[in-house]
Amino acid sequence: MNTYRPTQPSKHWVTLLKILVLLFVLYFAVAVLGKVFSWVLAIVFVVVRGVVFVALIFFVTHFLLKLLFGFDLYRWVVNGRFRR
Repeated sequence: MNTYRPTQPSKHWVTLLKILVLLFVLYFAVAVLGKVFSWVLAIVFVVVRGVVFVALIFFVTHFLLKLLFGFDLYRWVVNGRFRR
C-alpha cells in the first residue's frame, strides 16, 4: 500500500479566485437587480400612496357625515355590500 500523496498546488489561489468570482457575481447582481427593484419599489410606493389616500378620504368623509348629519357611511357601505 502506497501512502505517498503528491503535493497539491496551493489552495490559496483557488480560494482567492472563488472569492473574486463571488464578489464579481454579487456586484453584477446588485447592478442588474438594483434597477429592477427600484422600479418595483416605485410602483409599490405609488400603489400604497393611492390606497392610503382613498382610505383617508373615506375616513374623513365618514367622520364629517357622522358629525354633521348623523349618517354612518361605514354601516351603509358594509350593509349594502355584504348583506345576506
